[in-house]
Amino acid sequence: MPTSLWFEHAGQSYEVRATLIAGKWVVRVFCNGDVVPGVGYSASGGGVPAILMQQARRDVESGRATELARIANAADSQMEPLRSLARTPNRRPRHRK
Repeated sequence: MPTSLWFEHAGQSYEVRATLIAGKWVVRVFCNGDVVPGVGYSASGGGVPAILMQQARRDVESGRATELARIANAADSQMEPLRSLARTPNRRPRHRK
């Protein structure tokens, strides 16, 4: 049962989506159709979606969401070299005789 909230801010179109997954509400923010990285909320409870969705909107309007996205992108770019190492085939060490 997804729920969404649309709004405009600083010339951008935002959507806040709340989805019930395994008894827990998960809220994500989208800007012009793309997910905003690093910005997500989750909790359980009956009236939680509306509260989380309003918090997400306030975070976008105050600039906190932009800062969280910047941090998430920076962390992701720092992790890329580690991901490339993880993609290399595992080699067994050679035993010397």
